[in-house]
Amino acid sequence: MSISGIFRGRGFLSASAMLFVALNVANLSNYLYQVVMGRALGSDNYGLLVSIVGLVNVIAPSLTFLQTSSAKSIAARTEVSPPLAHAWNDPLTRAAFMVCGGITVILVLLSPVFALVLHTPSVGPPLVLAASVIPSAALALGQGRLQGMHALGLFAVLAISVSVLRLTFGPLAVAMGAGVTGAGMALVLAAGLGAAMALHLTRRAGAVSLASVRGELGRGAAALVVFWMMVTADVVASRIFLDSHNAGEYNAASVVGKAVFWLPAAIAIAIYPRVARDHSRGASTTGLLLKAMGLTLGMCSIAVLGLKIVGPFVIPAFYGHSYDSAAHIAWEIGLAAIPFALGNLLVYYHLASEGLRVAVVVVIGAIAEFVALGLLHNSVNEVAIAYGIGGTVLCVGLLAIEFIWPPANRELHPPPELGGEYATIAG
Repeated sequence: MSISGIFRGRGFLSASAMLFVALNVANLSNYLYQVVMGRALGSDNYGLLVSIVGLVNVIAPSLTFLQTSSAKSIAARTEVSPPLAHAWNDPLTRAAFMVCGGITVILVLLSPVFALVLHTPSVGPPLVLAASVIPSAALALGQGRLQGMHALGLFAVLAISVSVLRLTFGPLAVAMGAGVTGAGMALVLAAGLGAAMALHLTRRAGAVSLASVRGELGRGAAALVVFWMMVTADVVASRIFLDSHNAGEYNAASVVGKAVFWLPAAIAIAIYPRVARDHSRGASTTGLLLKAMGLTLGMCSIAVLGLKIVGPFVIPAFYGHSYDSAAHIAWEIGLAAIPFALGNLLVYYHLASEGLRVAVVVVIGAIAEFVALGLLHNSVNEVAIAYGIGGTVLCVGLLAIEFIWPPANRELHPPPELGGEYATIAG
């Protein structure tokens, strides 16, 4: 199966390839950050950092609905919108900041509770979670506006820049004695700087009215918040149920094993506008989904095999020999991450098409995962098994609403040829 079979058109193929390369360079930089932090903090403190980052990674990717909604609104315009004098003049940005400000206050008040649950005597690490909300929302909005403007080159530069800033600020904070709190705040600062750049560069895209995105915001929020809770639930559960040493080992293995999840993530982002366009014209998108699933599954399988073969050698070389046992379970976590990689693709696919029932399926998958983690948490292997159970239930449910219970009003016509404004990024 060729990539060009999935992404028809040279422009679409080259843009998708550029996005794939940029996101995986950014992911590599993020892994370097994890490796440096793992060595600098030691397994116990690193386990706490990964738990905090896991919670941040519930918030930041969950806000992707701001990105997809703003991208759709801007890309679908038929008339030029007046440029913004300031980013704050955008109604969607203003509303997002106000809501996220309220969430920040709530998280600050709850920081002692998070400290108790995560077994840390300081409220510093939980305050990282509160501080991340507004920068994460701003970054999602900036990325969405770049997508809507078809500025994929700037989107790629932004992704790499934020990762490089993270990799720079994190070690610097630890070297200055700021510990886990400083390492976490480095993520917040990197996201904030990237967001400021993106929002400034996209002022010429004009305003996004709340009325134009209200439906998308609701569906996206419901599905994506719960989905990213599922993706990161295992690292939080390991911190709660396992002792600090085993939690650190699991979290190190999780960081490496979940490369299986991140590796094909660009596929979901690339097909999102294509599915939305074809679905709006009543065209069948099932063939595109099947090919994207095949490519995702192939990439994930190769990644798991690689972890199984080279993990026992690579992980101790990067993290140090104190993480030896993590090297032998990383591939198991990678195997458990395969249904989540497929689930990520399917969530994007359903949100780009009808998107209504996907939230229900995601909630069912989350319940299955949380129950499994409640029953299976006595060892790192049990946590990995529970994680895989949740992902499998999610994936099966999302496949069912496409192939077994598709929307009754869905029309199935041959997909239209690419053209018009969309052709500027899709060929």
